Amino acid sequence: MATNSNKNANAGLTGKKVTVILPRDPQIEGDGAEQEFFSVNGHNILVQTDVPVEVDEIFAEVINNKTKARTQAREFIKKMAFKDSKPMA
Repeated sequence: MATNSNKNANAGLTGKKVTVILPRDPQIEGDGAEQEFFSVNGHNILVQTDVPVEVDEIFAEVINNKTKARTQAREFIKKMAFKDSKPMA
């Protein structure tokens, strides 16, 4: 479920809807949030995690970028964890 909290909800939005899934990531965000807040150019929405939701394409880009950034962060954490570990003798 994506909800928009703006009074003039359609101003500046493209009107083109895109279906996205925002996965929870308990490794990075504790136990994982059930919904997350996004704001783009004064437009605000709450997006439920782990379910397909329809959002305007301007929000889809931000959500997809967040997902990519999480993946890169996870890979960096793994890389650094193995870099600092020393083999047991």
